[in-house]
Amino acid sequence: MGTNFYLEGVACSQCGHVEERRHIGKRSAGWVFLLHVRAPDELFEHEGEIPQSLAGWRTLFSADDMQIVDEYDKHYTAAAMLLIIDAGLGKRHPQSSTTWPMHELPYDHAFGAFS
Repeated sequence: MGTNFYLEGVACSQCGHVEERRHIGKRSAGWVFLLHVRAPDELFEHEGEIPQSLAGWRTLFSADDMQIVDEYDKHYTAAAMLLIIDAGLGKRHPQSSTTWPMHELPYDHAFGAFS
């Protein structure tokens, strides 16, 4: 079982619509956190760009007009999300050490869209 995490704009107080939503990553039982990042050579043509690193996500987490939620609509503070990402609990994906040079970090990286 896994849980997806999202960074989204604050919902409209009138209708509840959320203008922007970015996939942060996924926590799955038995695995380290899988952080959604953009490959260095991958370009996006929309505003909801995915950062290239955790440092980029940290910057986005601090924005006042954004909130962190999971797929079950549970809300998280930036500090709580960073604890989840940095926990380093579980196994590493078999391809992670060969596809990303920062494999010594307590989380894995995923490029492109995933769920």
